[in-house]
Amino acid sequence: MNFKNIHKFYVKNLEKIKWILMIFLKSILILEIFFLKYHFKKILKILYIVITNIIIIKIFFSTKFFKKIILLIYEIHTETHHITWPKKINTLKTTFIILLIILLISIILWILDNLCIRIISFFIPTQL
Repeated sequence: MNFKNIHKFYVKNLEKIKWILMIFLKSILILEIFFLKYHFKKILKILYIVITNIIIIKIFFSTKFFKKIILLIYEIHTETHHITWPKKINTLKTTFIILLIILLISIILWILDNLCIRIISFFIPTQL
């Protein structure tokens, strides 16, 4: 393979390479945390974990997936500025109306429930 073919392969599969590298680094990190926990001093382990995680995060920030997430967040942010939010008084009025409707429906259902209980108890006498 010459340099151009290697470069084409690298550019074509860059995202896959990044994800594989992140998974590999995280796997190695987890395995080393579990299996080599007594071989190094605590400060070296912490330093190793921090540096490895920084590398993984840096790779993640350079992926297309992360860029799509950032773009989505930016679009959501710009769209929320286009929304016409209701005034506080309108929101309170609507809330009051909904609470009133809920109260009325609750009372109606309570009355119907009691009525049904009385009708059923009239036809089926209770046994003591």
